[in-house]
Amino acid sequence: MAELTDRAIDEALARGRALRAAEPRAVAARYEAGSGRVVVDLANGSSFAFPAALVEGLADGTAGDLAEIELLGDGYGLHWERLDVDFTVPGLVSGLFGTARWLAARAGRSRSPAKAKAARANGAKGGRPRKATPVYAARSEGTRAVVKDPPSVFQAPRGQGTETELTRSRHPPTKETGMGDDLSNRGPQDRSRVNVNEPWELRYWTQHFGVSEQQLRNAVSQVGVSRDAVERHLRAA
Repeated sequence: MAELTDRAIDEALARGRALRAAEPRAVAARYEAGSGRVVVDLANGSSFAFPAALVEGLADGTAGDLAEIELLGDGYGLHWERLDVDFTVPGLVSGLFGTARWLAARAGRSRSPAKAKAARANGAKGGRPRKATPVYAARSEGTRAVVKDPPSVFQAPRGQGTETELTRSRHPPTKETGMGDDLSNRGPQDRSRVNVNEPWELRYWTQHFGVSEQQLRNAVSQVGVSRDAVERHLRAA
């Protein structure tokens, strides 16, 4: 065990005096029933006050309970005997009127006049409106419904069978497809199938294969919508 020297004692006393001078210390405290505030006189000659209703453990106290204030630790703390509540003076001066959980709960309950008025108006209208649900554009291509993503660019319905597929255009326009916000000028969504029922896909595939619209329609009617099958047929023609 280290020996306690006179120098160490003097240094500790000096630190205590510096701390005492820096931190607020109470010399008197009283409760004012008229204003509902606790007034604290400090050792440096200044005073500060706070509403008892803002402090955890004091909000529900009676005037008699709040009036019995005891100074603790040479003015470092305040004690309410009847309520069994203790607070440090530096904490109260800093506005720390309770635990973090209590302060958060109280903040959630606080209602300004404007907020209360808005709540009443909202209630008169039937409550908060429901969030709008986006309506996705659909296309038929089989027997099952598929939702790929919430769409950013909606596409018009197009029919190719019995499948309903909700799709979106999520890529920027490219030189190959010419796809963009202009829904009348875009390439096919499924590059493995040749769709001749939509003008933009029909235009794309005729340019891709270098044939006329009628030649492309004839090929699809003979070999089906498979891109590979259509391409082989057109090359053989």
